[in-house]
Amino acid sequence: MSKKLKWSELPDVITPLDLMKVLPIGEATARNMFNAEDFPRIKHTGVKQIADKEAVRYWCMGIDISVEIVNKILEKIDRSEGND
Repeated sequence: MSKKLKWSELPDVITPLDLMKVLPIGEATARNMFNAEDFPRIKHTGVKQIADKEAVRYWCMGIDISVEIVNKILEKIDRSEGND
């Protein structure tokens, strides 16, 4: 069994094998999670199963991180940076 890691120790873009290192799951479960319809996997990468670490972390906590929400957050950041 490999050493359990913290989310902060993972790379920014993760694979099912990385996910196994932070959650108490096996490879088959991690791959099934990546194949779930609502999982925040990076699309159009062929057979590669990759995802943004923070998006996956929020997904695992049950927090909706849809594109619309991300865009709203980015807009707020842009506006606040413009006030400097």
